[in-house]
Amino acid sequence: HRGIVPQPNDVLFGRIRSNDGNRTLRKLVTTLLDEYNCLPRKFKAKLAEEVLEEISNLGGRFLKQNPVGEWEEVSHNEAVQKVAKTFRNCRRSAPESEEISIF
Repeated sequence: HRGIVPQPNDVLFGRIRSNDGNRTLRKLVTTLLDEYNCLPRKFKAKLAEEVLEEISNLGGRFLKQNPVGEWEEVSHNEAVQKVAKTFRNCRRSAPESEEISIF
């Protein structure tokens, strides 16, 4: 049994940022970040599911390497967690809003 060969639209787990699938994920998350930040917690997972579905519609999968270095598709839950983590990471790295303080 051989591992999966990653395709351009696949989202790869790990410190890989250079493939198209990871860039697409970040672009989708950035586009929806304001909406995500305004949602109550129970609806954030639903938005993460929608991003996952969009990646899937583009032919992408969520892959991680197993201990022997082969790529494997992750569970649905792991993929949703990856999207949610990407939302949190983008939120942390987003520039602060330029509000004028009266203090």
